[in-house]
Amino acid sequence: MTNSSWSSRKLRRRCVEGIVSKLLDDALRPYALPGGAETRVSASIGISLFPDDAADAATLNKHADAAMYAAKEAARIAIAFSRR
Repeated sequence: MTNSSWSSRKLRRRCVEGIVSKLLDDALRPYALPGGAETRVSASIGISLFPDDAADAATLNKHADAAMYAAKEAARIAIAFSRR
């Protein structure tokens, strides 16, 4: 891997992580229920990037699914990238 491709991959990961972090922030806010009670959700997100992790949609989904399960194992609320 060349130095420029490494930094390009790193930049893509940072951009995606920033977007996903914002989505998680919104999703994890408490939700008001009828009667005044509140509830919260948890989320684990797996991310696979094209073309770094795979060249086709099926393989990207497979890697993202594996990353999601890694996120679930790591914490109740987490983001994980594919390890490919």
